[in-house]
Amino acid sequence: MTTQNEFFSLSRFWNLLKYDFNSNKLHYIATLPVAMLGIATVLWIAFPGEIKMGHGYSVTSVPFKSNSYNIFLFLGAVIYGIAIVGNSFPGLKNEKKTLIHLLLPSSNLEKFLLQWGVRVFLFLVLYPILFKFTADITSEIYLAIHKYYLSSNNLKPSLFPQIEKFSFKQFIGNNPKTFTLNSSFVVAMYTLTVSIVFFGGTIFKRWNILLGPLSIMGLILIVFIYLVILSNILNPTQRGFWDINLNINAPKLFNDLIPLTMFTTLIFGILFSVVLWVATYFRFKEKEV
Repeated sequence: MTTQNEFFSLSRFWNLLKYDFNSNKLHYIATLPVAMLGIATVLWIAFPGEIKMGHGYSVTSVPFKSNSYNIFLFLGAVIYGIAIVGNSFPGLKNEKKTLIHLLLPSSNLEKFLLQWGVRVFLFLVLYPILFKFTADITSEIYLAIHKYYLSSNNLKPSLFPQIEKFSFKQFIGNNPKTFTLNSSFVVAMYTLTVSIVFFGGTIFKRWNILLGPLSIMGLILIVFIYLVILSNILNPTQRGFWDINLNINAPKLFNDLIPLTMFTTLIFGILFSVVLWVATYFRFKEKEV
């Protein structure tokens, strides 16, 4: 390995990528359909309306709105994040695999970038798309089956369940002036959560499936403490220290467009994610010694 390409070589990285795919081919191929099946099954159970034996039918008058998907989106991100991102660096799970992994003809940076690209970047990009696609297909099939059942059994059309399509607009709003900020805020918090699980893969190893969620709970606690401190700074006369008396929409910065809480949380999320990636790299690099 020459000094020129000691840290990164495109051809060497490509060979490492092919090696990783061939070694984990079944896992990679099965991940998408298994994830889609899991999401579809949970949503199918959660959707209103139930076809009963003997041509019976029951339905609730409460519609399944776009924000009704949120809890399933969040739980799926946690579960699949732990299963996929939390199992980063599989070659470090035991001494034998660690030895084989470290002897591969590639630099530590290339091995890190492979795991970051496959486990973090692809997950961040593909999971929201996969959830949206699966939710839309599942709702279409569900409604089509129920519509056919109601019409074929001469049941009232009013029984037809009301199911909206899932949309990301609820997270970012419709104001074009704050669209970029809201989108960045959602992406930053999402990235930070995944980065914590990614970092946990080098610390907790096989215990990451248990300690990863605890780390996310720790993040929530940190956010809570941050809001408490910010609330006390902005409202020094409030009675209890642990009370959060905070208007998230005030004060605002940059011509009253950006709330202070959202802006500072955005900066915190971006910086902490980068710190976690760097810490993960150096944690992985320690295995070389």
